[in-house]
Amino acid sequence: MILTSGSYTSAATALVSGSATINIPAGSLAAGNDTLTATYTPDSNSSSIYNSATGTSSAVTETKATPTVAVTPGSSSITTTQALSVTVAVSGTPTATGSVILSSGSYTSAATAL
Repeated sequence: MILTSGSYTSAATALVSGSATINIPAGSLAAGNDTLTATYTPDSNSSSIYNSATGTSSAVTETKATPTVAVTPGSSSITTTQALSVTVAVSGTPTATGSVILSSGSYTSAATAL
């Protein structure tokens, strides 16, 4: 049994008592609606009885995760002559990658990689 959807293709999985369970790793399917296609190829014990066959699932919806963004200033009060250090933490599963931009009023920082 092989399972496919878009650019995802599982490894061949043997049937046990007529069924197989295939675990698709997180992030393997594109966000949005996906239709899974299972392709059955009979082994030597079943090839004299069964032809190859395919079946499809109803749509599976995969949504993008929304990470949590925490902004922590180093101080709650500064003068106009002081710099301010700000820590930005982005958390989620799996670990978020990318960059952050800090803005306030007329200030916008450069993008900083996570």
